[in-house]
Amino acid sequence: MHPEIMKMICDCTTSYFLVWLPACLPPARGQAVLVMSASLQETLDRELMKCQAQEYAGRYHEQEQQLALSKEQAERQRLKFLTFGLAAILLLTAVFVAILFRQMIAIRRKNAALSREITELIEVHENYMLSYSDETSNKIQQQQARLSDMSNEELFKFLRMAIISEHLFLNPLLDRQQLMERFHLSKDRIGAAFSQGSRYVSLKDFLNNIRLQYAAKMLIAHPEMTITDVASSSGFSSSSIFARNFKQRFALTPTEFREPKGRKTSLEGYENDNINNPNPEC
Repeated sequence: MHPEIMKMICDCTTSYFLVWLPACLPPARGQAVLVMSASLQETLDRELMKCQAQEYAGRYHEQEQQLALSKEQAERQRLKFLTFGLAAILLLTAVFVAILFRQMIAIRRKNAALSREITELIEVHENYMLSYSDETSNKIQQQQARLSDMSNEELFKFLRMAIISEHLFLNPLLDRQQLMERFHLSKDRIGAAFSQGSRYVSLKDFLNNIRLQYAAKMLIAHPEMTITDVASSSGFSSSSIFARNFKQRFALTPTEFREPKGRKTSLEGYENDNINNPNPEC
């Protein structure tokens, strides 16, 4: 029974038995009615408390169910967000891996193409250096007598021919002073021959270029040699300087240059440089 209805019954019963009924009965009977009314009131109070307890229990149970439902909905929402976040992370990871894989393939192809191109150029210059003969040595001796009359461009061609044909560049100590003593030229004369008579900034720049070409050829022709041995055999004073300059020139490390496959080792039909070319490319 609803507690409010129970309370109304209790109030009516109490008024009837404690007020109206005793007033209508003799005193002895009225006293008995009062005792009975007190007992009945106590019973009604217990029933009222029981009804209230049941109502409170029902409300608590209802709130408990609502709370459990709210927790379940919150957990579902959390799992939904976690699933969405995990799926997004997996998707981004897959995209990143795909992009990285494509970039690696592109880099490998680029390195292989660069390596083939470099090899072709080195082959041309190797053939060019091998083309020097005794006739070239005689030409150097003949031209040495008129060095003072040469222009900067002519002097550069002469020095280039001498340095390559005599393999002077393989000496890591080769510098301007040694060329001055070897060909009896002044410091300024030699400096102008490279800075003004060629596309090189200086003698050092020219020597570095020739040594790198020679080293690249050694890397291909002698895979059994270490990078340090190739560096020292090419005229570099240290392997670290060689590796840094090689990377700057060819965009590949010496090790990477060795790795790519499919290099072209012959240049059939390719026209070699000539010593009499007015615009030689070393």
